[in-house]
This record gives sequence, C-alpha cells and structure tokens, in this order.
Amino acid sequence: MLLQAGGLVARLTCPAGSCSAGAAALARRWDMDELGSVPRAYTTALFLAVAVVAAVGVVRCARAGARPWWTVLALTGLALCLAKAWSVHALVEVSLGGVLSEAGIQLVFVAVAAVGLTVVLLSGSRVRQDTRTATLTWLVLYAAAGIGLAAVTNAVWSLGAGAQATAVFIEETSEALAAVGLLAVVLAGVRDLSARRG
Repeated sequence: MLLQAGGLVARLTCPAGSCSAGAAALARRWDMDELGSVPRAYTTALFLAVAVVAAVGVVRCARAGARPWWTVLALTGLALCLAKAWSVHALVEVSLGGVLSEAGIQLVFVAVAAVGLTVVLLSGSRVRQDTRTATLTWLVLYAAAGIGLAAVTNAVWSLGAGAQATAVFIEETSEALAAVGLLAVVLAGVRDLSARRG
C-alpha cells in the first residue's frame, strides 16, 4: 500500500510536463503505471515469487496427480510476472486498437482470463478443494482488477490528471493485493506439502 501511495503522490505532484527533468524522472520511478517503476516492480516480484514457490511445490509433491496443479501454478506465476513486467495488457490494447472496439478488446482479455482460469481449475482436480478454491479466488480477483478496473481507468482517462491518478492507484493497488493473496495461498499449500512429507 505504501508503494502504491508513493506512486499516487508522484502522479499528483508531478503531472506530465509540469516538473523539472529531475523531478519528472523521480516521479516516473514511482509512477504506478510506468514500466520499471518501484510499485510495478513490487507486483512483478510477487508473481515471480508465486512461480518460484509453486516450482518448489512441483518438486515436493509426492502425488503425481497433483503435480500438474503445481506446474500450472508455476507457469501462471511466471506468465503474470512477464505480463506485468512488460505491460502486455497495454501492448495488446494498442495493437488491437485499430482492429477492435474498446468493448471487443475487453472481451479478448476476458476470454484469455477465462481460458487461463479454466486450465488452473482443471489442473487441480487432484488437490484439496479448499486449496483450489482459495487459489482460484485470488486469480479471479487479479483478473477483475487487471481487466475490469483497467477498463474503468480507460473510461475516466479524459477526466484529467486527478481522476487518472486515482483510477490507476485503485487498479494497481488491487492488483498488488491480489498478488499478495495469491502468494500467501501458494505458500500455505507448499507448507502443507512439506508438513505431509515430514
């Protein structure tokens, strides 16, 4: 929350073109939506941690039937890490902008998220239902933040710097909190694996 709040302050105190070069560079470093910024790197690191912890789950999993679950979670964490690091969402919006309407682009994102969530769900047929439910809940919350709140951010973009900063703050904070929740659930699952092995 503090990192995202720092990003909000940076956006509000130094809107585009209104600061000196040094202040603008510092603001970009803290801008929640800027590639390589501190808040964005934090969320990216959370997804990398999900991938690493799930990979540990693959190694520690004694039941072969549960191994697909941990493998899919590791790949999901890695995919979300890379998507966040390179702002794939924004790149896709730009590339499809001349081909599809805004609603069409959002439907593409929803379809991709639905396919991904279905793969995670199906891979978890041999894991405990509470683990599967908790993991899917956090992934759904992340998808809702990444897709739904991003659409809201786009919708309010013309309302000025204050509305933009607030919308980006809500979107990015929600994504970061969902990433924290996902990491906590995956960590708990791996701890459970370790306890059962010991």
